[in-house]
Amino acid sequence: MITEVDADQRIFLPLTINRQLWDHESAMIFLNQVYCEQLDEEERLRLRYDVCDSPLPVKDQDFQDCIKAIAACIGRVLSEHGSIREDRGYWEKLFFRWLLYIVYDIQVKRLQFEALKKNYPDQTFYTHTKKEFLEKDFFEGDVQSLWEDDYHLWLYTYMAKEYFDIHVIPVEVEDQTVDPPEEKKKDKDFLRPMFRKMKKVFTESPRHTLRRGMSYYYRTFSRDKAEVLYYGLDISSDTSITWLIGSSGKIQPFTLASRQINASISPTLRRKLTLALGRLGTVSPVIADIIGRTLPKLYLEEYEYHHVRNMSLLKQYRRLKVVFSLTGILSSCPETIFSLLAQKRGVKVIGLQHGGDYEVINGILDQEEYLNDVFYSWSGKETRPCSTICEILSAPSYKFNRYRCMQGGGKYVLFVGTSLFMYPRYDEYKGEDVFKIRYIRRQMEFFSALEQDSRDDLCVKEYYVDSGWHILSTMEKAFPLLKFIGRNKIAPNYGVVDIIDRNTSFAEALMGCKLMICDHLSTTWREALYLNKPFIILLDRETWSFREEALESVRLMESVGIILYDCEEAATLLNRIHGDVPGWWNEPERQAVIKRIRKNYLFEVEDIDGWWMRELLRQARS
Repeated sequence: MITEVDADQRIFLPLTINRQLWDHESAMIFLNQVYCEQLDEEERLRLRYDVCDSPLPVKDQDFQDCIKAIAACIGRVLSEHGSIREDRGYWEKLFFRWLLYIVYDIQVKRLQFEALKKNYPDQTFYTHTKKEFLEKDFFEGDVQSLWEDDYHLWLYTYMAKEYFDIHVIPVEVEDQTVDPPEEKKKDKDFLRPMFRKMKKVFTESPRHTLRRGMSYYYRTFSRDKAEVLYYGLDISSDTSITWLIGSSGKIQPFTLASRQINASISPTLRRKLTLALGRLGTVSPVIADIIGRTLPKLYLEEYEYHHVRNMSLLKQYRRLKVVFSLTGILSSCPETIFSLLAQKRGVKVIGLQHGGDYEVINGILDQEEYLNDVFYSWSGKETRPCSTICEILSAPSYKFNRYRCMQGGGKYVLFVGTSLFMYPRYDEYKGEDVFKIRYIRRQMEFFSALEQDSRDDLCVKEYYVDSGWHILSTMEKAFPLLKFIGRNKIAPNYGVVDIIDRNTSFAEALMGCKLMICDHLSTTWREALYLNKPFIILLDRETWSFREEALESVRLMESVGIILYDCEEAATLLNRIHGDVPGWWNEPERQAVIKRIRKNYLFEVEDIDGWWMRELLRQARS
């Protein structure tokens, strides 16, 4: 730790998890705990460093009103720049999600730098950045760049240099591009998909071949019949064929041709945007400047192209009544532009829950700009979340279909971890670093309290993306005899993740277990519930906020030991039951609760393809 630093000695700021850009010989101050997590035990003892704590921005109605004002301002600039005429509500919905994250992140970094200057008033600071970043006036990333370390490095060093008088030194670094974990296997097996397709063509039944031909006809020649368009769904090709044929072409997949526009950054247009934002009384000059420098080209230089193209598509789909996807208008992508343009012209936008626990925890459904006209929840009627903004209905999930062809088992106890974001995010209930450290320590507390027999019975599956917190390696070092599964599929970022492979990997692990323990709320326990796999949810009381509609169900699960909060209590329970999990799970009181929870939180039907086809057509005609 830093004990004493001369007044004339400069202090280094590590602003990335890339250690090539650190100065290990200098005293250091970390603005984020995740950077500190890159140190090993020897370095923690040897190096001089400190962690600067800072408050998080206030998340209130004023903040959201500011976001809406920024969105409307961007819309005005786009309208003046081109021939686009949309009302304020359209621009608010289009930009709200991206702006919510980016403006909050700018505020987080501003407060960190201000705390640094306040806590170390007499010190001089310096940092390193990539050589190509130093003179980079604009960050040319896409909408998803917010999740990349390079974006944060550029933003940190830009703010440090321009607004906080911190010396930024350019450094040449080696490219750290990481191939997907399964790349070697894919290279070796690149012919297999082709062979599978050829085999399918020659071995499938004549009836199936006929159905494939009919679906091709509808997709190619009956576009004008489409009443429902869908995209981004986790469904099979057989389901798509069933919907196309069963609806006589009224339900069709929606795809946008992937054309690279490669528009150049327009400094003139971005200066115009920055000046317009600066005239808003609620937007600081820092935020106005950075939005002008980081707004993805999709939303500025390339927007008019996407707007015109999607308006043309809407004319082709003249009978269109519904746009359907897993997230509706949640995702920031070109399809979002199409969805919103359609919605403004009377088309219904509907979304289906794919992940998360919207019915149980406060969060995404409380943001009106996130909502569709209709949102489909997995829950039954009595436990669906309430909303005054949109209609919420119950529906079966295609996420469970992957289990239908898998063989069950009951060999081990499965412990499932979750993600920790690298930086505080707007939609985190508790985003401070202290709660992330607390999460890691609670895992260690649980594993430490297990008896040897219980540990021998345990398989641990940590989250599939390591955002710099190194939970897996930390647990492996602390508990070398624990068994970890899926470790070869841990990715360094979301960009190199094969989502289908990741989902299948978890499904296989869940199918093979006799008891699942998860330390978070997501779809994990819902999938166990669907399979009637015994499960325990170990939660931290301080980091979860339950919806009022869910409290009765939460209390029921607490009453029979399915939801626990104390790590030692959970370990004691596992020590007692791991040899006879069915005996514990099938106790009458617990089974009565499970029956009630299953009714509340799973909407199940026999013919899921037929149910959705009828429901989508009903929505199109209602």
